[in-house]
Amino acid sequence: MLPGALIIAVLALTYGAFGNPPVALTLFLEVKAAIVIRVIRALIKIDKRALIKPSHKRLAMAAFFALFVFALPFPLVIFFAALFGALGTSAPDATTPLPTGSIRKSVAILRIGGLLWAAPIVIVALSDNPFLIEVGIFFSTLAAVTFGGAYAVLAYVIQEVVVTFSRP
Repeated sequence: MLPGALIIAVLALTYGAFGNPPVALTLFLEVKAAIVIRVIRALIKIDKRALIKPSHKRLAMAAFFALFVFALPFPLVIFFAALFGALGTSAPDATTPLPTGSIRKSVAILRIGGLLWAAPIVIVALSDNPFLIEVGIFFSTLAAVTFGGAYAVLAYVIQEVVVTFSRP
């Protein structure tokens, strides 16, 4: 991540210092192209490992169209994908007992995670900065509805930043 972050930092500083130089715009375009290629390569890897059955591929295509053609909210698409997965799988074997203490451990993890999440939100709320509160809620929602790494979150971030946070 560090090389990519450094490249973006240098490009942003160049852009900020010189305004709208053609060199910076060209470099931004090249970085965009590299990112698109990386995402495509990752999608091909995911396709080979995760989309095993034809129904998996149909679900992926339906999710793509729901997000990019119909602009449905990402959490709604995730909900329907989860529903599809729940209805399409058989019930787990009821004879296998849960490991001892697993519920207690889960509750402890949820408490600690909740406190770690709530602490910065409370601090920002006390600062009375509406923008930071809005960003905090956005990223909290992002964390709650996305899973599977950075590629799973791209569509949601793009949709929310462009649709919700774009100011005229």
